[in-house]
Amino acid sequence: MALSHQQLGPYKILNLIGRGGMGAVYHARHPSGVEVALKVLLAGGRANSAQRERFRRELSALQRLRHSNVLSVIDAGEAPDGSPWIAMPLVQGEDLKERLARAGPLPIDEVLDLAAQISDALAHVHSLGLVHRDVKPDNILCREQDGLSHWILTDFGLVKDLEVKESQALSRSGAIQGTPGYWAPEQAAARPTGSFTDVYGLGALLYAALTGTPPVSGVTFWEVVVATQQQAPRPLRELRPEVPKALESLIMRCLEKDSADRFADGAEVAEALEGLSAAAPGVRSGTLLGGLALLATLFVLGVAAFGELAAPARTPTLIRTPGASVESSAALSPAFAGAESRVVELRARALEGDREACFDLGRLLTAGVEVEQDLRAAERWLTRAAEGGHLDAHSVLASLLVQRRGPSFDRKKDQAAAYTIAARGGVAGAMLPLSGLHRRGLGGERDYTEARRWMLEAVRHGVPRASEQLKALEEEIAAARGDD
Repeated sequence: MALSHQQLGPYKILNLIGRGGMGAVYHARHPSGVEVALKVLLAGGRANSAQRERFRRELSALQRLRHSNVLSVIDAGEAPDGSPWIAMPLVQGEDLKERLARAGPLPIDEVLDLAAQISDALAHVHSLGLVHRDVKPDNILCREQDGLSHWILTDFGLVKDLEVKESQALSRSGAIQGTPGYWAPEQAAARPTGSFTDVYGLGALLYAALTGTPPVSGVTFWEVVVATQQQAPRPLRELRPEVPKALESLIMRCLEKDSADRFADGAEVAEALEGLSAAAPGVRSGTLLGGLALLATLFVLGVAAFGELAAPARTPTLIRTPGASVESSAALSPAFAGAESRVVELRARALEGDREACFDLGRLLTAGVEVEQDLRAAERWLTRAAEGGHLDAHSVLASLLVQRRGPSFDRKKDQAAAYTIAARGGVAGAMLPLSGLHRRGLGGERDYTEARRWMLEAVRHGVPRASEQLKALEEEIAAARGDD
């Protein structure tokens, strides 16, 4: 279906950005002037039920995901001919595959930064019971901001919801899903997948970032299938001797053929990465840890953390090409028309102490979709909303401050402080992450009492996969006590 210069919903198609196995992505413009990336199902109105179901699942996943390193959804709809579409922020930048082709392997500190950001994104994906299943350089976008790289996980076309049983059409026996060179052995063998599959994909991604090539290869498709299951990747330090041993060990563990020998999920990889700044000489420690010092101060000292929290010095302006969404979802996308007047209205209400207006304004400034992105101003407004008792603001603020760079106190304690306030207020989405933080330990000590407490609360609130994780936690506690 050729769409160049045509209209799709309220969007005018400007040009084709690229095509994938199931969809095409177009550069499009809303009547307000805001430009977006518009993904359209290639088969259009002729799509079969399986194709439509995959597209629907991708949209459903994007609407649930709220993370600074995940490209989220702005809008969605269906054309008159039945073609479904999804509008997403337009990222001005290149993907990792293009970056490697242009400039070669990344410096080691950039690889560590990439690893920290994408493992954190996958931890969020996995906490919601989702599996990406196609982690590869093509699906990692890079947006440069203030001399730093902001890496964004994209394309959830193969997403799997572990809580939903796939139909036969979506999970045919013998159907291989993923990308040769980056898929896990279980994908190459058409076996069941899980969060451990994304861990392999992350390992393959980091291997390629350091060497310029995937961990396994072959001349033909079937050579790659066999190599993925049987061929051990060449040790990283043979190809690049300056790679720290600790980093090599982490990546090679991600690439283990047996999924039981890998890290279980993105959260475990993120935790392992936290110690690499000390283990790897010359690595920027500030790169691995998010800038959460201000959040720690906020929760320790209370309202005084930012003084009177002066209002942002400038009124945001509309932009023609929005950057990557740092914190955006379907709920964050009202009509584009009148965005400037909406910001002025929100700012006026926020200055009067309206916590909902503070929260909405903070999210608009964070997303950078309708107005120019301003993370400093967003932080101030979200902080004010959090101080006013807006529970969702704590989680959004934590995510925002992870993205900010700068000196950091104890990242785990900072996150725990934010999630504790939200969880105590009944925000179910904060309960699993809070349990996980206590389970992995704050300040070096695991607190199984608090971990179990919040896991039980997550079960009580019906959080996906909480029951399964509670069972694993109980087994871990029993093992730690030495129970038979």
